[in-house]
Amino acid sequence: MALEPTGEPRTGLPILPRVHPLRFPAVLEQPGVSVLVSTCQAGNRKNNPRNPDLTTTFQLHQEGNFADAARCYHALLVQKPEDAAALHLFGVLHHQNGYFARAVELIGRAVALRPRAAAFHANLAEAHRALGQHEQACNCCRAALRLQPHHPEAANNFGLALHDLGR
Repeated sequence: MALEPTGEPRTGLPILPRVHPLRFPAVLEQPGVSVLVSTCQAGNRKNNPRNPDLTTTFQLHQEGNFADAARCYHALLVQKPEDAAALHLFGVLHHQNGYFARAVELIGRAVALRPRAAAFHANLAEAHRALGQHEQACNCCRAALRLQPHHPEAANNFGLALHDLGR
């Protein structure tokens, strides 16, 4: 799903590619992660390497530079653990790389912080579906569709979850 830096879906853009899983725990435990790579600070007005901005981090994510994006999302969340957009996008990144349980955790936290974000519910549904938790996926899709009745990804995910349940 193509997303705005706010974590909301953007129409007309290509879906981010799913690639071979990265070892996020290993990426985040490498020396120097607390001092971010220069790409994290490129869009930051204060030019502080410990203060990456979400827009630049999201650009790394969209470009498929998942390791650097993961480092930057992690740094953002160290600074602001309640940043719903960063939690959501970091969860999407985990989902794209096959870390479905962690995606459910991160996106679930984003949903708790911003319960009126239909896109968050729709992506949480997809993470649940990837874990084979089809009833939870249906519930998330219902929540998304209550918030935004014509949300295409939520409707699609709902259909897929119902299909998975044999309905």
